[in-house]
Amino acid sequence: MTSKSFTVHRWAAGTLAVAGFVCALAGVAYHASQLLINPESVPGLWELLLQIGRFLSWPAFAGLGVLILWLSSRQSGALFGIVFLSIYTWWGLVSGNVSRDSSLFRPLIQTCDFLFHTSALRFAQLFPRPLRREDVLALGTNAVTKPVTAFLAALLEPRVFWPAALVFEARALAVSFPPIYTAHVLVVSLMATTYFYAGYRRGSEEERQRIFWLMEAAVVFVAIELAYYAMDIILALGIFDFNPSAVGPWLHLFMIWATFTCIALAIFHKGAFDSRLVVRRTTVASLTGALAVVIFITMETAVTETLEVVFGFQSRIGTIAGGAAVALLLKPITDRIDRKLGGKGKVVAE
Repeated sequence: MTSKSFTVHRWAAGTLAVAGFVCALAGVAYHASQLLINPESVPGLWELLLQIGRFLSWPAFAGLGVLILWLSSRQSGALFGIVFLSIYTWWGLVSGNVSRDSSLFRPLIQTCDFLFHTSALRFAQLFPRPLRREDVLALGTNAVTKPVTAFLAALLEPRVFWPAALVFEARALAVSFPPIYTAHVLVVSLMATTYFYAGYRRGSEEERQRIFWLMEAAVVFVAIELAYYAMDIILALGIFDFNPSAVGPWLHLFMIWATFTCIALAIFHKGAFDSRLVVRRTTVASLTGALAVVIFITMETAVTETLEVVFGFQSRIGTIAGGAAVALLLKPITDRIDRKLGGKGKVVAE
């Protein structure tokens, strides 16, 4: 990137962050004034805490973007980090202040989604240093992973990345089926995690110190999206009834502030904590949690259908068998993943 091009990008990212920060503060002030003017509109404690956490995240993300702009060196990856943080602020402003019945709501949200996901991926590709093709290709060690890493390596080129991202995001956003959108966000999160991991493996010690908490932020994204996907599967199969609206907002709020904290730690406290263990444990919990859902559903369905065919009646034995299978199989699977991540110093503890 030339000096002139970098200056243009820096001004664009800075304008997006500063404008988002100012508008977010105005939005928080407006919502607070509405509660003061109409005390009867104040929700219950838990809903109020959710609203406060969501409203405060708007200026927090854009404010962190402004701070990065002020403190960062001349690094193109940092600019995409600023865009990523600022777009979250704009996404919150749109979703919190524009009526869903408005003709502007859907195109604005879709634009924010596109910029949010693409800036996250470009940030992962370029920070703390631009990834090289060999960095990503080094992750492909067998016939299954080599095509995947070849595709991810090809996306490092902007002329390949932007058309592919436009097509992928357009198709995902055009489908009005929540599980498809959740799966698409999960794919984006996994891709960002892979890019961070590639940078970590091939980076210097200083670069690793800067990327530890960014990897953790990406892993948190994956963990929460896996949780959403598991809830969709459980509801779709009717395994048990629960209200996702009572769980989903809290998961989302946790994801917001965990991501913010990880990025802030990466900037201001790099090396102050041993985030390697945090990344390792979070990854293990995410993967084994997803496996637990799959094992439970598979065993419960298989045993229940077998009993219905053999004895002609329904039974709770299928559910018990699913739980037993999870208990028996999850421990060795967890240990294996943990060894793969931390053992022999090849992955995270290196």
